[in-house]
Amino acid sequence: MVPLIRHEPCQTLPIPLVPHYNTTIYHTLNLYSHQMAIVEFAGSIAGLFRECQGTLDKLCDNLSELPEDAPEEPEFRRCNDEVGRLRLWDAETGAKEGHLDHALRKSSRLRDGVLELLHDLRNLSAQAVSTLSGDGAKAIDESAAPESVGLVSERGSSVSSELDSSLSVSSTDSSCPLHQTITEMREIVTCLLRLMPSLQDPTPQHTGAQVSHEGADSFDQSHVRSKFPHADLELLNRLGTANWNRRQELLILRETDEDNALASDLRDGEDIPYEKQEADYTSEADVSMYSTRYGTSAGTQPTGKWTSSERDSRIGTAMTSLTDISGQKLKDFNRPVVAVEVHRLKLPRPPKPNLSSDGHQFKCPYCFHELIEVNSSSSWKEHVMKDLEPYMCTFGGCIRPNKTYGSRGEWIQHEIDAHQKKKTWACRPCHKEFITRNLFDDHMRKFHMLITQHQLEAFAELCEQPSGKLESRSRCPLCFEECRNDRRLRKHLADHLEQIALFAALPARPQLDSDDELDLMEDSGSDGETRAESVILDVPRDPRSPDETRRATVQRFLGEQAESNSTENIHAPQEVIPSLEGLSNAKDASVQFPVMTIGHPPNESFYGRDHAISEIHQRLSVPGEMCIVYGIGGVGKTLTAVEYAYRYKEAYDCIFWLQADTAPGLAESYGEIAHALRLVQGSEDQGQIIGLSRDWMENTTRRWLLIFDNVEDWDFVLQYLPRDFYHSNGSTIVTTQDSTLVANAKHNYELETFGEEDGSTMLLQYLERADPLRDPERDLAQQISGLVGGLPVAISHVAGYVSYSQCSLSELLEMFKQRRRHTGAATSEDDDLPASFRQASFSYDETLAMVWNVTLRELSTDARDLTYILAYLNCEAVPESMLCAVHPEAFLEFLDSRERIRYQRMKRPLLKRRLIQAKEIEGEPCLYLHRSLQRSIRDTTAKDHAQRQVVFEQALNIVRKVFPLSSPIQVPEPSSWREHQKLLPHVMSLQSAFVEARGGIRGGRKFASLLSDAGINQWARGFTRDGLLLLETAEHVLNEISSDASRSFNDSEIMRADINAIIALMYDNTGISTRAESLKKRRIALDIRKKRTESLAQVTRNEDILLYNAWLDYAISLLQYNRYQEAEPILIKCLEKYRQWDTPEQIPFEYAKYEHKMAFVRMYQGRYDESLELGQLGVQHMDNTGNEALMLRFKFDLACIHLQSGNADKALEMHREVLDARIVVCGKVNENTLQSYYAVGALHELRGEFAEAETCFRHALDQRRAAYWSIEAVARTQYHLSLVLRAQKKELERATKNYDEAKATLSRLLPLDLPDQLKSVENDSALFDHLLTVYGARFTGTDLLELIR
Repeated sequence: MVPLIRHEPCQTLPIPLVPHYNTTIYHTLNLYSHQMAIVEFAGSIAGLFRECQGTLDKLCDNLSELPEDAPEEPEFRRCNDEVGRLRLWDAETGAKEGHLDHALRKSSRLRDGVLELLHDLRNLSAQAVSTLSGDGAKAIDESAAPESVGLVSERGSSVSSELDSSLSVSSTDSSCPLHQTITEMREIVTCLLRLMPSLQDPTPQHTGAQVSHEGADSFDQSHVRSKFPHADLELLNRLGTANWNRRQELLILRETDEDNALASDLRDGEDIPYEKQEADYTSEADVSMYSTRYGTSAGTQPTGKWTSSERDSRIGTAMTSLTDISGQKLKDFNRPVVAVEVHRLKLPRPPKPNLSSDGHQFKCPYCFHELIEVNSSSSWKEHVMKDLEPYMCTFGGCIRPNKTYGSRGEWIQHEIDAHQKKKTWACRPCHKEFITRNLFDDHMRKFHMLITQHQLEAFAELCEQPSGKLESRSRCPLCFEECRNDRRLRKHLADHLEQIALFAALPARPQLDSDDELDLMEDSGSDGETRAESVILDVPRDPRSPDETRRATVQRFLGEQAESNSTENIHAPQEVIPSLEGLSNAKDASVQFPVMTIGHPPNESFYGRDHAISEIHQRLSVPGEMCIVYGIGGVGKTLTAVEYAYRYKEAYDCIFWLQADTAPGLAESYGEIAHALRLVQGSEDQGQIIGLSRDWMENTTRRWLLIFDNVEDWDFVLQYLPRDFYHSNGSTIVTTQDSTLVANAKHNYELETFGEEDGSTMLLQYLERADPLRDPERDLAQQISGLVGGLPVAISHVAGYVSYSQCSLSELLEMFKQRRRHTGAATSEDDDLPASFRQASFSYDETLAMVWNVTLRELSTDARDLTYILAYLNCEAVPESMLCAVHPEAFLEFLDSRERIRYQRMKRPLLKRRLIQAKEIEGEPCLYLHRSLQRSIRDTTAKDHAQRQVVFEQALNIVRKVFPLSSPIQVPEPSSWREHQKLLPHVMSLQSAFVEARGGIRGGRKFASLLSDAGINQWARGFTRDGLLLLETAEHVLNEISSDASRSFNDSEIMRADINAIIALMYDNTGISTRAESLKKRRIALDIRKKRTESLAQVTRNEDILLYNAWLDYAISLLQYNRYQEAEPILIKCLEKYRQWDTPEQIPFEYAKYEHKMAFVRMYQGRYDESLELGQLGVQHMDNTGNEALMLRFKFDLACIHLQSGNADKALEMHREVLDARIVVCGKVNENTLQSYYAVGALHELRGEFAEAETCFRHALDQRRAAYWSIEAVARTQYHLSLVLRAQKKELERATKNYDEAKATLSRLLPLDLPDQLKSVENDSALFDHLLTVYGARFTGTDLLELIR
């Protein structure tokens, strides 16, 4: 396509110059501007970016395949870095998804500059690919000529040629041409990254003529004044002028769109047929109402190129058309105009898809971009508001008074940052803060000898900072209506601004029918209310009641947020997902706010990071925002988050700290939230505790902050983040070492190591030097900072060592140099560092090893041993009561509480050396060891196997003494769950150390016992993933023990039976993929139990219970294989034994298990009355045990039996009851809860209620990542979702994808257990049911039972 040329007065693109290629590029762009030939590229940024990404990926692939000795092989990493940096640029700008095209629709020069950069990046990468493939330097523009970007002017062509020439010459200067090419590519990417501030907030800069008549905006100003007669005149003038500019922008965008549409069909100079020009706007009646109030006079036939006078005429016509609303002729722009009041304006629905396209796109009448068809009012409104940019600052004295915003969030954040944040002035040398400028000035004059006004102004600007408090206002500045709070006011004011913008954008014609309009207030949601009233577009008239219609349409789009990253917040219908509204208000009355669950105390020695903390606060100033803070270990991420929390604690009602590196630690942190908010009082199930905490955050009106510290797995964040976080009243900080996680949030901040100035200042400040900037040893401090790479944790430990040992900095520097020479890290014999220490060879691991080798080697034996033990426990919080206890063992004598003075003497130097920190968790004193030091100690002890074994056994003995033993008969004990959860992170730390050692650590029976108890506890509470990890490790340990003849066979084998029995129960939750393994483990457990009882002269009651538990478990596996005939006599035998033991009132748990299993046997046999009676008894007896989770599983199965008996209505009623209860008891993302969502959906599908079924299936699939849901369950849900989508004839592409994925899983898993009865079956629904476990999953359909009888 030929580029379109616009001629206009010269303006230079305001972009900072950067070296080498960057300077050339911007010089070239400025030449384009001086030549007055601004190029409107026919291609899009999104399309060109995808080409760049594709060629770069191909280049990386080609480089990765080169042999190691190839000269180009080292370039692979450099190229890969550029791919990552380009992806970061895309993540910040949204280029790939077309967001940048939309953002720059009014900034043509900036858009053209980006296109030129991407074009050159594509060419360079493609040439490199051609060179590697042996095709030489063939240019790709031969094949891409129709879409390539070029200059039409001669001067532009010469500049482009000159640029290409300079690139090719510079490339040939290097011995490896590819190296220079990638260098050029790097400079282009750097250029794009430097453009990001401008791209994120572009200044409108059209290529169309900006016609300005004196008084042209008087109509809009008169309209605003008549609407708000008492408002500030300056504010009204700004709003009126902005509306006039909005009209001009819409006209220019339409002109540009018409030109672009014709460019591909017309030759230069050919007239534009009138019919062709209007085709896109008059072919359908629905589209005409979206045009602005601009149009040509009757009979006028515009040509392909409009002159300036023609544009003036069109704008004049546009003003004339305004009389349709005002009722007056605007014969003279200078004449005062009085606008009349209009009715409340509503946003029209989007146009129907373009019939000439694929039927799924339409052209937006406000930005003229092709859009995918939208299905909800909120998403359509959001897009239109971004186009119209209705929001403006309503405060006086604003430095950007005419800036318009396309989202409420940006507008609100500006008003908060610029006008509502209270400011303070901090004098850091004196550690004082002043709330007024006058107080600050007086202090500076009195104590710092600053006299001149110029000096005061300079220092005041440097010392000004936000305080974290906001100045609130409750009265609307336009209509002066009083609002209850800031949130209500913002919603109210936003509606005024949106109405003003719609006055300029909507057609000048009578009011549209209500069915064709959307009231912007209907789905606002900014006030925190539900948005379930959101209108679903293009829904035909329904004979059902309004409530039924509303529920069905809301259900239809539940889960849209997870699928499309939409900001829409549609809650599920009442009968499917129960409401928890009011939960927080009922509890808040008994809580003393503010609430903080941070175990870390304030760090009085905290240094630096002021800019980072300020940036984080700015990004979190609006609720519903998340910021990811990332960087290498030891750079200070945790301390920065702690400092932020204390510095801005007054901005939040609640600050919650979550230790997010392990699942148990995260669950324990959530438990602290629930207890701090008094949401729980007893020993509730952990899933229930987590659910209560999440629900409180989702529903409260209080301002809260959630900090996920040290995230390694993003699924943890998804599992614990409140479901509707982005519309909540909270903010979230995530700290992580994993830079790949930054793509999950809009805001992120990278913490880097300190430079030589900051690093040396930090060291000297920690050493309490009077004037760090003028200290005589500052040069030594800089060298030490350089040696440790500016790593804050290393500087802190160095300062602690120097302070405690009274070592001089010169002595310490010599120690480091000796260490570097000893390890071979020294750059020379003297190892003299240059001033720019970053040029020194810096290795993260070597640096930390060097620092801790020096700082640890002078510790006493007791202190060093304590540090080593902490490294094998959960180093985030080790209770001192667990460490310093009664220890009769010789190797723990130094920690015996009967010698507390000895303990204090070893702890004190560790604290002073900053190697550990003291903290409190729920009032209990704990010790904290930095994770980087933990890693280094583990690496050090790994070199000495004997030492590592001793440290491991010391830590193991400490934990084993306090971790509760499980029930000898494997009955869940909820009363001990709280204590289990507090100690579980230490068990997981020992387990990870054992696994990482890869056989280098001997576990032993005590370790296996600890893992077994912890795994059984996790099983009882429904945490399958962690439970399996612990129990499988315990079994591995037992396998090592069994080869040791000195061990007692019976003791080890009894534990093996316990472990196998519980693992088999966990496998039952999976399905066909673990069915055979489950049967195998139950046979092992049963054989061990039988041998055990046969070896005893007298069988105890507990031994008898364990034996018959094993028999009943074996019957469960038989039922998994539908072998109910074999299971029946085993169950009868168990019942006889139970009757010998006691009555159902005394041992309800045993009877409930029998009744539950026998109910399934009777169901298989078709004896439904007996089956239902047994099932009901099982539910009642399990309810008597107090185990609500198991009772709900039994009730779920009873509902399935009702379905098989033909009573689908009763089944649906019971499944809804179970779902409601599981949401509260197990949590919203528990695997059992998701299974209930599926069951309810399956019954709606059976009844032909496809919208309701789709709601449940979507919800289950959207939450599967956060729960441990089996692949069998996911595949079955995908299959049925595809069926209901096809039944509704919607989202057919997604339906096909789900169907294909589900069928692939079925084909892979079905051969694992395919009985003869199902080998010729073609009923996919029945086959998918067969994949699932018999209990709590399999019989939610009606086809399978008859086939397998």
